[in-house]
Order: sequence, then C-alpha cells, then structure tokens
Amino acid sequence: NVLSKIPVKNIIKKYGNDFFLVLLFISLCVNIISKAYFKGVYITADSTGYLREAINLTNGYGFNYDGIAGYQSWFANWPIIYPLMIAGVMIVTGTNAYLASKILTMILVGFIILVLRFFFKKDSWFYALTLTNIGFMSLTRYTWSEIPFMLFLLCFSISLYKILDIKEPPKKMYLLLALSGISCFVTRYFGIYIWIVVGAYLFCLLWEYRKNRDILILKKIKKLT
Repeated sequence: NVLSKIPVKNIIKKYGNDFFLVLLFISLCVNIISKAYFKGVYITADSTGYLREAINLTNGYGFNYDGIAGYQSWFANWPIIYPLMIAGVMIVTGTNAYLASKILTMILVGFIILVLRFFFKKDSWFYALTLTNIGFMSLTRYTWSEIPFMLFLLCFSISLYKILDIKEPPKKMYLLLALSGISCFVTRYFGIYIWIVVGAYLFCLLWEYRKNRDILILKKIKKLT
C-alpha cells in the first residue's frame, strides 16, 4: 500500500532523464577503469606517442618528440591538444601518464553527456544512448584522441545547426563554432575538413539570399565567413 502511493510516474518524468545520465556515466567510467587495469592494457603505438609527449611536457621539455631520450625533434606526428590535456591531468592529480589518460577520458565522457543535457534537455537520455555503442565504448578503453575529438565535433555540429536554424543566432554560437572547429583540428589533423561543411552551407545561404534578398541571411553569411 505504501509503495502504491509513491508517484513513480511523476518521479521518472521529473528525474528519470538525469538519473539515467548519471547511471550511464558511472557505468562508462567503470568500463574504462576495468578495461585499463583488470582486463588487459589497451595501448597502441599512437597511445605511447601521446603518453610520451605528456611526460615530456610535465618534465619541461615542451613539444619535442622525445626529450626524455636526449634528442629533440618537433612533436608533429599527432596534434598537440590531447597530450597537453593528459599532462594537465597529471599535474593536477599527481598520477602517472597512463592513469591520467584514463581520468581524462572519464572527464571528457562526462562533458559529452553534459553537452547533450544542455542542448537536448529532458530528451538527452535518448541521444546519450549513442554512448552505449560498442565502437564508442571500445574507443574509451584506449589512450586515443578520438574522444576529445568527438566532444569538439559534437559542439561544432550543434552550434552550426543552431546558427542555421535561428534567424538571428547569438554571437556566442559563432564563437562556439570557431573554438570547437579549431579544437577539432588541433586534436586530429583531418578535423580541418569539417570546415568544408560550413563552406557548403555558405553557398546554400548565398543562393537563398540571391532569391530572397533577406538582410538577416546576409548578416549570417558575413558572420559565418
């Protein structure tokens, strides 16, 4: 009788979305740690490059490929943001590079969930289901730059959509587009190609302006450019 009086539907309607997101985040974190320490070590050649550069940075060698070994060449095989992030976590937490990379992955996954929550509100649980994809979960197990790239790409996609969808988008959307687009490039080099999408939409907007001569479209074209 007591249980039957609990307004389960109202509770789920009000808190179900956020409760699901918290559970999803916890389960993904457990998956990352268990795979990192209890079910093998997920390391590749790329992973060692990122970890080595993170140690270089914390030891004061800067963006050199292997200052630890006593020789210097620019760290250019991979972009710089991901090892810089790992180094930052190492400094803040005092952990080794490998564990810092796992902590960073958990932080980035949390940010992805927060971005989904911010933009999609109480429907975000549905979009967050994509994080249960086996491919995404496999990526989180490795020390790879795909996870920060996905975060920046998500912000880029949402901000571009908002700019195209709203008649007079706020300036912060253009700023978010610029920052997330640049971040995509300095996380993974092929991220430069995402700007082709903006270029394609610019041509569409120019065509629309040619037909309608709408001053708001012209302003949008200028700001996007």
